[in-house]
Amino acid sequence: MNEFKSLMNAIQFITFEELPVGLQHEITSNVDSNEIENGVLLFKVRNLNVGGYPHTIVYIETEANYYVFTYVVLKAGASIRKQTISKTTISMFQLLRNEDRGGNVLCSQS
Repeated sequence: MNEFKSLMNAIQFITFEELPVGLQHEITSNVDSNEIENGVLLFKVRNLNVGGYPHTIVYIETEANYYVFTYVVLKAGASIRKQTISKTTISMFQLLRNEDRGGNVLCSQS
C-alpha cells in the first residue's frame, strides 16, 4: 500500500498532448466543451504499473464534475474506462452522511 501511495503522490508532468491518442479522443468526446471553456480546475495524470499492465489515469475536475479516465494496455489491446461524478452527487452524499451523524435532516418521511 505504501508503494501505491508513493506512486500516486509522485510528481509526474504529463501534458494532454503526451497522452495516447485514443485517450485524448475519449477525453475530448466525453468532457463537455462548455466545461472546458469555463475552466478546468484540475488536470493530473498518473502512470502506474498494476499487475504487470501499464495504466494511465487522468483526473479532471471542472466546475460541475469530476472525471477519471483509466487507460490500460492489455495483451488484447488498449482499454479505456471513464467515470464521471457530478459535484451535486458528492454534495448529496455529504448531506446524507451528515444526516446519519445526527446533523441536519435532509428529508423526512411522514
